[in-house]
Amino acid sequence: MSSFYNKRYFSEIFSVLIIIIFSIALQFYQLKTQSMQLGIDWLFHYNRFYDTAMQIKNFDFQPYISIYGFQQSGRIINVIYGPVFAYLNGFLLIILGSWYKYQLFTNFLITFLSASSMYLLLKRFAIRTSISLPLSLMYSSLYIVQAWAIKEYFNSWGSFIIPIGIISGIQLLENRKKINIFLLTFVISVAVQVHMLTALLLVILFAIFFIIALFIREDRLDMFKRVVISALFTILLTANVWYPLIDLYSKNNLLRPFVNMDMSSDAVGLQFENLLSAGQTVSFLPMSLLLLFGLQLLLVVFNKIKSTIPRLLTIISFILLILSSKIIDWTGLAERVPLVTIIQFPWRLLTPAVCLLMLAFAFTWENTLSEGLNGKKNLKKMAMPIILTLLLIGSTGVSLALSRQASDIWSSDRVVQSKNKTTFSTTDPDELRASFDSTSDLYAPFELMNKSTPDYLPLKYASLMDEDDFYSYKEYENVAISNPLLKVVEKEQKDGKLLISFNSDDKEEVLLPFVVYKDTVVKYNGKEVSHKDLNLNNIGAPQFEVGKEKNQFEISYKVPKLYFAALFTTILSWFALIILGLKNIKIFKKGK
Repeated sequence: MSSFYNKRYFSEIFSVLIIIIFSIALQFYQLKTQSMQLGIDWLFHYNRFYDTAMQIKNFDFQPYISIYGFQQSGRIINVIYGPVFAYLNGFLLIILGSWYKYQLFTNFLITFLSASSMYLLLKRFAIRTSISLPLSLMYSSLYIVQAWAIKEYFNSWGSFIIPIGIISGIQLLENRKKINIFLLTFVISVAVQVHMLTALLLVILFAIFFIIALFIREDRLDMFKRVVISALFTILLTANVWYPLIDLYSKNNLLRPFVNMDMSSDAVGLQFENLLSAGQTVSFLPMSLLLLFGLQLLLVVFNKIKSTIPRLLTIISFILLILSSKIIDWTGLAERVPLVTIIQFPWRLLTPAVCLLMLAFAFTWENTLSEGLNGKKNLKKMAMPIILTLLLIGSTGVSLALSRQASDIWSSDRVVQSKNKTTFSTTDPDELRASFDSTSDLYAPFELMNKSTPDYLPLKYASLMDEDDFYSYKEYENVAISNPLLKVVEKEQKDGKLLISFNSDDKEEVLLPFVVYKDTVVKYNGKEVSHKDLNLNNIGAPQFEVGKEKNQFEISYKVPKLYFAALFTTILSWFALIILGLKNIKIFKKGK
C-alpha cells in the first residue's frame, strides 16, 4: 500500500487531478452563462447523434439510412462516418438528457483526453512532470483541440488519438526494439472508427516514419512483417466501415463532402495577429506555438544533440508546419492536383506538427539538462517550467476569450455563430434558446433550425458534381426543408423503417421529402415501387404522382448480408485485440 503513495505515483495522481481541474476551468464562461456554443458544424453532427440516440432509445436500429435525424429524409451519413463513435455519442446524449449537458461533457472529455494522451506521449519517453504537464495542458488548450467546443469541428476529436499514434509510430525509429503490433493496430483502428481524416493523417505520419526506419533499422524484414500484420488486422477491426464505403460508392453516385478549392484561406499564417479581431481562428499561428517553435529551433541549433530521434521529430514537425501554412499555394495546388482537397483545410496538418514539436522540444530539453551548461543545470531546470507556464497562460487566455465570445453570441439576438445555408422557422432569439432547455424535446432545435448540408446524397449523374449550375445545398433544401409537402405530412419510425403519410385533395405529382439510394426500398400504399417508376431528381428525391385522399409511403433499406458479416468480423476482431492488449499493459513504460 505504501508504494501507492510514493513520489512517482503522487506525481501521476497530481497530474491527472490538474488535468481534470483544467478541463473544467476551460468551460468557465459556458458554465457561468449556462450557454450553448453553436458553431458552424453543430447542426450536422448533432443530427447524426440524435439519430443514433433515438435508435438506441427506441431499440429501433437502422444502420444505413437516417430515419430520426436529418429531417427524416432517409439519407445515409453515419454508416460511413464513424459509425461506432456516432452510437457512443448517441448513448451519451440519452444518458445526459439535454444538449447543454451533452455539450459540457463532450467539451470536458475532449480536453481531458487530449491532455492525457499528450501526457502519456511525453511520459512514455521519460519526460519529467515539470515539463510534460504544462506542455500537455497547453496542447489541450489550443484551438486545434478546442475547435469542437467552440465550433463543433469534428477533427478535434482526432487530437486525442494523434499523440498515442506518435507513440506507436516512433517505435519504427527505435532500432532493435520490437514493434508493438497491438498499439500500432489499436491506434489506426480507433482513428478509422472516429474520424477518417485523422486516420489519414496518422497513415501519412507512419509512412514517413517507415521510410526513415528503412535506413536506420537493422531488422527491416521483421519490421515489415509486423507492419503488414498490423495493417491486415486493422482491416478486420474496421470492416464495419470499409464494407459500407465500398458497397455504397460502387452502387451510387455519392456526393462528395465539401470540396474546398480556396484552401489557402484555411491555411495557417506564420505571423503574430490578434486572435479575436482576425475573424478566423485558423488564419495565423497562436503566439504560444510560434514561440515554442522558435525555442525549439534555438535549442536544436545551439545544442549538440546526441540522439537522432529529436532531430528527426523537429524536422518533420517543421515540414508539417510549413505544409499547414500559407507559404504553400494551396489554392493553386488544389487546381492542379484536385486529390489534395481531400484534407479540406490545411490547418489540420498543424495537429501532428504540434504533437511532434512538443515531443521534440521535451526530448531536446531533457538532453540539455542531462549535459548541463557550465554548472548552471539547476538554473536551467527551473527556467523552462516557468517559461512553459507563461506560454500555457497565454494559450489558455486565448481559449477562454474564444469561449467567452461564443457564449456572448448565444446571449445575443444572433444565438448561433453562423447562419450560412441555415433555414430558420423563427427569428425570435428567446424561442431559439428555449429549444435547448432541458425540459424541451431533443428534437426541438431541429424544428426551428435546419442546415442543408448535402454530403453523401445520391446524385442522378456523377458529372453533376462538376457542374457550375448545380447547387446541391439548394436542391436538398427544396426536398427536405422547404418542401411544401412537409406542411401536411406525418412521419413515423417503426422497425427500422420510415413511414410517411399525407392526404391529397387531387391526383397530382409531388416532390417527396426523402432521397432514394440503390438499395432503398420504397412502398406506396403497401406495394413496392420500382426505382424506374419513381422519377428521381438530381439528388435522388422522387417526383411521384399521388392519388386522391390517403397516401402512405414506407421507406426502408435492404441492408446487405455482407454488412452483418463485416460487423461480426469487427466485433470478433476487437475481442481478439483486447485479449492481445492485456499482454501489453506496460506499453507506455519506457523501453517496453
